[in-house]
Amino acid sequence: MSNILVNQLTGNTTDTTIEVFAGHAADSTTRTNLEQGLCKAWCFLDGYDAAIHDSFNVSHETDEGTGAHQVSFTSNMNNVTFAIANNRSRSDTGRTGYDEMTCNDKATDGFSLNTSQTSNNNGQDNSVLDAHIMGDLA
Repeated sequence: MSNILVNQLTGNTTDTTIEVFAGHAADSTTRTNLEQGLCKAWCFLDGYDAAIHDSFNVSHETDEGTGAHQVSFTSNMNNVTFAIANNRSRSDTGRTGYDEMTCNDKATDGFSLNTSQTSNNNGQDNSVLDAHIMGDLA
């Protein structure tokens, strides 16, 4: 196996597009755009202490009340059509189950992340929240 060590890659036909073979066979013609296929931001935060424990391209989280958080990007997105995949889980016991987590109010500089109970729609803090953002950076 060989290693290629580089500091920067530039596309052959355009500066901003690099395609890689996505197939597993040596003769595969399936390609993927390297830039488009990357996660542009992600975060892992604790809703109880309103702290980000790990992240990429996330500058900070603002606690906006019970079950309400505003997440801000370090580098803005190009538009508000980015996709958000999210997850919430509970690492403690004795708390009311969380039925719903939504990501709303998308803006190029961030989004809101909210957890609540479906039964009464009351906001509910959660110990483990994470979100992954796919889209175009500005």
